[in-house]
Amino acid sequence: IEQYKKESGETKYLILLFKPITKIEISAEEFEKLKAMVKLTATKIVDCELSPSDTTAPESIPETTKKVFALAEGFAPKTVKIGDKIWMNKNLAIDDGGDGITINKETGEHYYTWDAAKRVAKKIKGWHLPTIAEWDFLAANAGGREVCGTKLKAASGWDDDGNGTDDFGFSALPAGYYSGSFYGLGSYAYFWPATEDSSSCAYGRYFNTGASMDSNYYYKSYQYSVRLVKDSE
Repeated sequence: IEQYKKESGETKYLILLFKPITKIEISAEEFEKLKAMVKLTATKIVDCELSPSDTTAPESIPETTKKVFALAEGFAPKTVKIGDKIWMNKNLAIDDGGDGITINKETGEHYYTWDAAKRVAKKIKGWHLPTIAEWDFLAANAGGREVCGTKLKAASGWDDDGNGTDDFGFSALPAGYYSGSFYGLGSYAYFWPATEDSSSCAYGRYFNTGASMDSNYYYKSYQYSVRLVKDSE
């Protein structure tokens, strides 16, 4: 929920609704009635960057409104089940207003330092940043590290005939990474696991135009894509 003032000086509130995702504008009086009806104070609130394709925004919403506050309990991404794990089938796209997050304005992709990835993941109830073991479990259930890249990559968007078959709907896209500039667009997809190597480095998993899923450890200041895994029930 975001509060802002109209040009007339009237206070308005912008609310994000789920199922279907819709943005609506209500008055201060209506907002007070809503607070009385639901326990908003018991709900975690995070910033959420929305794509125009994901929302139907009224004409009255100011152009300067770039973010809305989304209820973390309402986080409901599209998912795929691989093995016994449920994964997001798209990269995380939440900006909590903290340090270490960059948004590619052309693609809408969000890039996170390792610390930012950990911080944002902790704010989302029922989900977590996957460990290296969970990434390796994903690979094992997609045919093994040597071939899983082909099966987990999106069927379009990759350069040099690097498209995958997307057998499971995981749809890994070649978003590259950010470190002052964007690198590897079209050729690489880098992801942060939760597992760290040292105070300055953490292990990463990545896909390239080949068939495998590869690993290395990288500086935590690099900004990669993030996928979350649903907590076990």
